[in-house]
Amino acid sequence: MKRSNHETELRTRLEHLYYMGYTVIEEWEVKEWWQRERITKTVYAEILKIWCDVAGDRSKISANLTGHRYVFITPDKFTPLQEWSGGT
Repeated sequence: MKRSNHETELRTRLEHLYYMGYTVIEEWEVKEWWQRERITKTVYAEILKIWCDVAGDRSKISANLTGHRYVFITPDKFTPLQEWSGGT
């Protein structure tokens, strides 16, 4: 299965998160990757799915929208992405 450019870039950023403990993704990038005006639970769920592929199902990810940047971290210092995506 061929990956889209945005999936490849997102996977690269999430691999950075896995190894470094944080990554930053601009809000405009997410909107452009998914070609949407606003970011929905479906988008968060897709990010979470790719994170689970990168880090495993039990690895936690947290996110915070600061200005127009998403800051993702692995410790539980921000809101868990699971809550944003509507998942468990």
